[in-house]
Amino acid sequence: RLGWWWGAATRVCLEQAEHCEKVCQEVGELIHSWAQLKDVLPKLKIVSPELVRDIEAFQQLHSGIRAGAATSELLELRHRSHAQSTIEDVRNRLSKLKRAAEG
Repeated sequence: RLGWWWGAATRVCLEQAEHCEKVCQEVGELIHSWAQLKDVLPKLKIVSPELVRDIEAFQQLHSGIRAGAATSELLELRHRSHAQSTIEDVRNRLSKLKRAAEG
């Protein structure tokens, strides 16, 4: 009986660790993409003031801790789908801004 419980607990811990690793990796990729976009911001101020406003709005919206996307909540296994959709939403917005900055 203890062996079954131990195996189940181990599986849950492993699943939690894999989820945390995936979230952290994806957030790291978002931070890297943001850094690349932020590096070109001074050049864009001359060329496209509207795009700069959009980028600055993105920065204001996604900087710091905000309600509904607390780190602990994103890392909880039971909120896995919410975490994935939140990260995907930010990734899509950031990709759109990067494409606009490159084009």
